[in-house]
Amino acid sequence: MTEEVYYAGDVALEVEVATSSEETPDQPPLPESNAFVDAIAQNQEMAEIYQRKPHLLRQAWNSVFASKAPGTIKAYSATAGHFRSFCAENDYAFPLFPPAALLEFILEKAAAGSSFSSLATIQPAVTLLEECLGRPSSFTPVMEAAILGTKKLRRAAAGPVKKAPPIKVSDLRRLMDRFVIPFYGDMGRADAEHLRNVFRIIVEFHTLCRLSCFRKLQALHFEKVDSDILVTFPSAKNDQFHEGRSSFLMASDSPYCPVKLTVAFIRQVRPQVQLRKQGRGPPS
Repeated sequence: MTEEVYYAGDVALEVEVATSSEETPDQPPLPESNAFVDAIAQNQEMAEIYQRKPHLLRQAWNSVFASKAPGTIKAYSATAGHFRSFCAENDYAFPLFPPAALLEFILEKAAAGSSFSSLATIQPAVTLLEECLGRPSSFTPVMEAAILGTKKLRRAAAGPVKKAPPIKVSDLRRLMDRFVIPFYGDMGRADAEHLRNVFRIIVEFHTLCRLSCFRKLQALHFEKVDSDILVTFPSAKNDQFHEGRSSFLMASDSPYCPVKLTVAFIRQVRPQVQLRKQGRGPPS
């Protein structure tokens, strides 16, 4: 059984030719040089297994990768890599580093004026490193106090965080008035990029989803339930076990109806894709 997948901007629209295959999580490649891989390789409990079955080193890394969000692993890998470089430059062993190396690293980062975000990743990154190594945490109360105090000083010096202003309903309506509503009679005349961006903003606004969640949506995740649309997000940052999270786009008689926009968008970017109805009913 096969599937055809077409990409329309940020949305992958899946056309089912027969039956859809079961989704599997991404399998990350084994990094050639990664502090966590070094630690996993020197885990004493696993050393004998790796000697007999070297391919299980990749499986161990995949398991570590899946335990955290990809962005988290990326940030932790950068911090762990900096710590590994620090140990090499200061004649400390790695990954079997002594506690003194960690304390010196913390103080060096503080003295160098490292950013708050960089300081905040030290403890979780090194904790994960030691978990991969299979040894207890090296963090002492002195180290934890040093990190906490440094983060407080850095945050006070940086000032309050500036956040983007909340989007207004009037702004959404202006976007619809300019880039969508005039083209409902002939969506082919609408600018494809503008249409895609407005669709994304409207879905995020009505479902309160993250951009990373939106990017995973496919046509099969939109289902008609009466006059509304059920949107099922296959995974999310707060859905680590891929149980799925659902939200509704509610229909209305308004020209700003999100259901009308969703149907028009999918029909425009891939005419043969039809929204499913919940259950075994024919496509709408």
